[in-house]
Amino acid sequence: MKARRSSCGGSGLLIGLDVGGTKTDVVLADEGGAIIHAVRFPTPTGSGTQVAKGVVAGIRRVLQKGGAELADVRAVGIGIPGQVEAGTVRRAVNLGIEDFPLAEYVEERVGNQAAVIVENDVYAAALGAHEMLSRQAPVEHMVYLGIGTGIAAGVVLGKELYRGAHGMAGEIGHVVVEPDGEPCNCGARGCLETVASGPAITRQARKAVASGRVTALREAEPLNAQAVFRAAREGDGVAREIIDRGAYYLAQAVQWLLLCYDVEKIVLGGGLAYEGRALIQPLYRHLRAWYGESKLADLLLDETRLIARTTEPRLGVWGAVVLAQRYLCRERGDATIR
Repeated sequence: MKARRSSCGGSGLLIGLDVGGTKTDVVLADEGGAIIHAVRFPTPTGSGTQVAKGVVAGIRRVLQKGGAELADVRAVGIGIPGQVEAGTVRRAVNLGIEDFPLAEYVEERVGNQAAVIVENDVYAAALGAHEMLSRQAPVEHMVYLGIGTGIAAGVVLGKELYRGAHGMAGEIGHVVVEPDGEPCNCGARGCLETVASGPAITRQARKAVASGRVTALREAEPLNAQAVFRAAREGDGVAREIIDRGAYYLAQAVQWLLLCYDVEKIVLGGGLAYEGRALIQPLYRHLRAWYGESKLADLLLDETRLIARTTEPRLGVWGAVVLAQRYLCRERGDATIR
């Protein structure tokens, strides 16, 4: 995981953290973005304080492993799955957090010499994806679509994150696609997450097995989304049906994003993106069926605009480093980092 040098100078260190529901990734980098050391540990959950203690412990651990001191750190970027406002995590259901001042808590415990920037994890990953693409060719507008336990998008317009009026831009996972469908954690029914996320695919597979359908999924252990994709690649009809249904709704999401934002690229991330072509092929099959004769076909059927991240870098933690990097550049009066 490498980055181009920042144009705003400086010789200090940056720390990036991607706080997940089960694990936290932490990296120590120089101000140009070159990674010095990385660690991973289970995320302590249950309350804001528990999560924050884990963040502080992770910072200290990566510094120790990298042979560095707190005094060398200029900024800390944190991506976390929840609604974030001015350094406070308003709500992160899977972590047990509500209205917790995470930035303030961490700043107090790293000596106040380092700025702490907290952002929604998908937004942070969007910055990481944008930086990754920009190393290959200039990109002004793009969307990162995270497909895993949940579904959400991070929108980058004019090289800057677009958060919307209430920090909810890109919450496409909660667009209702089946009004009479399964209940969603948000309180609605039939949201995109309930039909196309990892847990949704797993739930449909278990339902198929419980109903007595003839499928290799009966032998899968564990029976999860990855097992469904594996069975689909091996020709299992039930697994293919489940994947095709999820791809149908993801194709809807892709067309919404392309037509609403007219971006140059959509980057698929999250656990399901690792399935690569097994996910993209049925998705495009649906798009071709809808738009094959449409004047919009050139826009929506250009497969070079859709990228599935099936390899490193881990965009969430790398995006957290970019958060810290961009903060320092702005503080020094340079809004660019390239």
